[in-house]
This record gives sequence, structure tokens and C-alpha cells, in this order.
Amino acid sequence: MYIISIITVIIVSVLMMMLTDWGIGSVIWFIDPVSLLLILLITIPIMLSAGLLKDLNNAFRIATKKNIELTYRELKRGIEAVCLLRRTLIAAGAFTALFSLVMVLMGCEEQVLLAPNCAVAIMGFVYAMGFVIILLPLESRLKIKLQDMMHE
Repeated sequence: MYIISIITVIIVSVLMMMLTDWGIGSVIWFIDPVSLLLILLITIPIMLSAGLLKDLNNAFRIATKKNIELTYRELKRGIEAVCLLRRTLIAAGAFTALFSLVMVLMGCEEQVLLAPNCAVAIMGFVYAMGFVIILLPLESRLKIKLQDMMHE
């Protein structure tokens, strides 16, 4: 069921691209490996330093399997890992986008190049928000499992 959120983000993104004047050919504009790498270079060390990378892995396992034995502590740590990842992605996306925008605005001398460079600069934030949307159902499923555990 979790795969539905991933597919939905992809379908909505493709539909939005197709509604532009450039059609499906605009997909290439949204491919920016440098922005994705920067998001990962900020997010992974934060998750490691918080000691929640293993718990994040467990959160995916807990949310995707139906009948799994787990403790209250594992579930709470999984929820905290997903919440931290979501907050870190938002902060990392905003940081990389704003930093890139400052660099573009300081270095762009030609008015014609300003808009395309600004579009590339905010791609990190677009990627981060896409990941956050994908994480929302995971966090919700974990919280529901916690509520079910509390009522048993």
C-alpha cells in the first residue's frame, strides 16, 4: 500500500509536466542529480548523528508488514526517525534552495539566464518536498499502529 504514495507523486508530477507548453519533454528539466546529492549529503549525516538511521529502516519494515511483533520502544523510535527525516528534508531542501538562489543572484550577470538558473536553484526544495509527501503515509501508518498498540 505504501507504494501508492510513490506512484501518486510520480503520476501527478508527470501530469503537471504534460500540462505545460513543452509537454512530456520538460521531464529533463526536473533531473538534477547535484541537488539530490546535496539533500542526501545533509540528511544522512543528521540521521546518523541522531542515531536513528537503523530505526528509520525499521520504520519502513514495520509500516509495510501487517503482522509483525514489535515493542512500544521500537515503534516510538520508528515514528521519531520518520519525523526527524521529514523535518530534516524540509530544512535541507530550504537550505540548498536558498543557498543556490543566493549564488545565482550574486553571479548571474545576464537577465536572460536569471529565470532558468533560479529554476535549477530551487530543485533541491522540490525534491525534498516530494520525499516529504512520500513520507506522510508512512508516518501516519506508524502512528496508527501505536494507537492500536495502546488500546490493546
